[in-house]
Amino acid sequence: MKDKLGTVKFLANKSKELIEKQVSSYRQQNSYAGTIIGISAFFIPLFLNGLEGSFKWIQVASLIPIGLFVWVMLLMLGVLRSRPLFQAFSVDKYQQLVNKELQEVLVFELGANIDSFRDNDSITRGVSRKFDLGIRAVTFAILISTSLLLINAFFKPKKDIEPIKVELINSHPHDTQ
Repeated sequence: MKDKLGTVKFLANKSKELIEKQVSSYRQQNSYAGTIIGISAFFIPLFLNGLEGSFKWIQVASLIPIGLFVWVMLLMLGVLRSRPLFQAFSVDKYQQLVNKELQEVLVFELGANIDSFRDNDSITRGVSRKFDLGIRAVTFAILISTSLLLINAFFKPKKDIEPIKVELINSHPHDTQ
């Protein structure tokens, strides 16, 4: 009996740790999503400012990374707005479990943790897909925009140079009247 109680305690603790890791990873992705939104929103005006006086084809090509940055921000907003995760059994069950044996409470906790983990799995997978796609897209957008900025820096169109007007004044004394 004591050995079985130890096994149930061990499994309940392990399942609790898995839920904590799942929730921690989910929260970290939410935090990173907010950071990526901020970086994207900050990068767009800097990028556009760097394209001043560039060729028309560079300006048209700049729509690609700008579109990607906007799409990334929308993806990351989806990550931030995702559903909350389940975290084991609720406080409402405490009253029901207060008069039960420890092993029965631990078995109940283990079941609740397993259910929570399974319910959270579909939520976390969807959020992870959006997050990973956003990371790839923002990386691609940064590479494209950096390339366009470098091309613009090295191959900027020449400004039309206005000819210098010189007025010659003849002041030689040998001019006769």
